[in-house]
Amino acid sequence: MQIALSAKNKLVIVTDDYPAPAIDSPLFVHWKRVNDMVITWILNTVSDEISNSMNYMDNALNIWNELDERFSAITGHKFYETQRDLFKLEQENDSIEFYFHKLKGFWDEI
Repeated sequence: MQIALSAKNKLVIVTDDYPAPAIDSPLFVHWKRVNDMVITWILNTVSDEISNSMNYMDNALNIWNELDERFSAITGHKFYETQRDLFKLEQENDSIEFYFHKLKGFWDEI
């Protein structure tokens, strides 16, 4: 999502490098349009269950921070699952490249 927003020059909305101007500012209309566009992109990217709980939010920065708070923390359960999956990983009939790709994915996740 960061790459997509950066490519569209909209990452500044969720990093707060372009904060909301005062409502009476002539720039507010433009900021509001970009903010709404970013909100739409974010909510269309996440699952329906997640987006439904955020439909009431009207600031892309707040939505971004909420998602970061929800999903950036690694729980002990997730860490255990990843370690377990790594321990059970076997090459079986996979090519060495595919096996290494799966192995590296677990390493990166941990």
